[in-house]
Amino acid sequence: MLTVRVRNIALNWLDGVVEARLYINLPGGPIPPPCNYNIAYATTDSFGKADLDISYLIPGEHSLWIVPQNTTLEPVGPRTATGPDVPRIFRPLHIKFEVGIEKFVKRAYVHPSTIDNGTLDVQLGRIKAQELDVRLWPAWVKSPFFSDRGKQKIDMIVVHKTGDPVIGPAINTFLTAQTSAHYVVGRDGHVVKMVLDHLAAWHASHENNQDQSHWGTQTALAWRSIGIENVGTIKQGFTGPQYKSLIRLIQELMRTHSVPRHRVVAHSDILTDGHAHLSNDRIACPGYQFEWSQLENAKPPIGLARSGGSGGDDPVAEFFQAMNGGAKPLILRPGDFDPQTVGGNLRPGKFGGLEHKDVTQTPIKQLQTWLAEIGYSVGPADGCFNARTARAARHFQVHFEGRSDNDTISAGTAALIRSVRAANPKAD
Repeated sequence: MLTVRVRNIALNWLDGVVEARLYINLPGGPIPPPCNYNIAYATTDSFGKADLDISYLIPGEHSLWIVPQNTTLEPVGPRTATGPDVPRIFRPLHIKFEVGIEKFVKRAYVHPSTIDNGTLDVQLGRIKAQELDVRLWPAWVKSPFFSDRGKQKIDMIVVHKTGDPVIGPAINTFLTAQTSAHYVVGRDGHVVKMVLDHLAAWHASHENNQDQSHWGTQTALAWRSIGIENVGTIKQGFTGPQYKSLIRLIQELMRTHSVPRHRVVAHSDILTDGHAHLSNDRIACPGYQFEWSQLENAKPPIGLARSGGSGGDDPVAEFFQAMNGGAKPLILRPGDFDPQTVGGNLRPGKFGGLEHKDVTQTPIKQLQTWLAEIGYSVGPADGCFNARTARAARHFQVHFEGRSDNDTISAGTAALIRSVRAANPKAD
């Protein structure tokens, strides 16, 4: 007797694949339909277990197809799970195994045609208790945490990072912890869908029971966006297969929902702390290691453009050029401010921590305006480099400069802020 145990590879706890059909030596042709009881050799029970009597098989190599009741061969995307309401959808697995003259299995392996659909752990040492431990990749694991979007149109995609090195904890979280995302992309490129696109996943708003998402003039962004989690720790960058799957998925979502490229943003771009300051709690989501250039250089491109806008005057560049005549380049920092009229008197501007009585330009106000028009939560453009402006500058640099340790603005950062603003439509 050969015991076959079929489980969900993406979950840490036992998640048996129930009512999967097992077919031995199926004649040539496509994968058999999962509901064909006439030719199914065995069916897994409520624990994902099935016993196969292989005593009738002649010595030699044989074929075993494992086809879950709910099966797909398509890449995970907007069409996934849009049929009957089911809790799981898996991919089928084709196994080849060899039977010896003693009518026991000598070896078994996954056929190359389905090598990406699951794994096989073969336990053949005990002749009377031979087992095939099969782990299938799910395409769909339904999360219970979602809301009706109402009439809100999908017009944004938000990129996240899970904070864990493997996919299981994220899926467990989205099944149990009253949070969710539409898709999870594993480090090997596997994609698991958890919430249907037309529903709002709980991924971008209402942290600590407050609406804490902001882009342009918009809030409550979970209700208008698709959330994509990517597996990785705070210190990890993403893998090649992960970027490939993420780009393919985002491009399909952009086509399906008519999302423009500049509306694909990071969680760190939009999450505020309840006081409209961008929150450092998610500054690593997806983090400074995330290579936006891979998305920006895709065809079609994804994400905020860095260049390509019209020319024209650049008063901030002129300001830095005038101020950087000395040995030490000027860097704007928290506590700086533009010249201001206070009590009817002109208050000289403070730049780089020093007062400059002869400066009449207002570069901080201009930078605040550009950052707000890109979409960042800056607050009123009042010319004061306050804590909210500092947070916006830091989060901008996480996205566009690949750094997370700086809340100042140099001439180079200022030029990049202007370039990004000129290359993209003004945030709504």
